[in-house]
Amino acid sequence: ICAAPSYLERAGRPGEPSELAHHQTLSFSYLATGDSWSLVHRDGRQASVRIRPHVHASNGDILRDLAVEGLGIIVQPDFIVEKDIAAGRLEPITVNPPSFSSSSVAGKGAGSPGVQPCGKTLFQLSKPLISLIIRNK
Repeated sequence: ICAAPSYLERAGRPGEPSELAHHQTLSFSYLATGDSWSLVHRDGRQASVRIRPHVHASNGDILRDLAVEGLGIIVQPDFIVEKDIAAGRLEPITVNPPSFSSSSVAGKGAGSPGVQPCGKTLFQLSKPLISLIIRNK
């Protein structure tokens, strides 16, 4: 979960999961959970936050670009946002309580505690395709 410093200055930084519902969010059109972001506690319990996306898009790069411009909060995987986080164009958002997972989709590797969407990881989803490609090499 991340946003541009300009957005966070203007709209404030959400501190609780429920506060995400009152922020402008930029959401992936084909998110399995629809307009809810599913979060996982460190102990495995799940929480769901209903959001009202300001923008839906079917491309993570577009969502990242909109977030960099200060238009809202996004949940995107590392490979889409890590360079912008490293450059300071996006900031990981830590959502309390601290019992949530210690890595966020956007902040993993950037040392930011936070939350992560639950469900299958990109690797789990792409593993059958990778296996097929390797077998037919």
